[in-house]
Amino acid sequence: MTARTGYVAEAAATQLAATLAARFPGLPDHEIQAVVRAQVADLRETGWRISAPVSVLADRPRARKTGQA
Repeated sequence: MTARTGYVAEAAATQLAATLAARFPGLPDHEIQAVVRAQVADLRETGWRISAPVSVLADRPRARKTGQA
């Protein structure tokens, strides 16, 4: 995905792309990505929010800044 949609939406889009690739093995990657982008756009346009509880994201490693005391 080119535009940042959030960790949960990106994970959902990645899962959708993997499912499409498994079910339609001959489908080119660029077509799969086009379908996924369209699905995410359709969901957003109709008001869906792709989210998860904060506790699910709490275990994500945080980027650490180096060189600071």
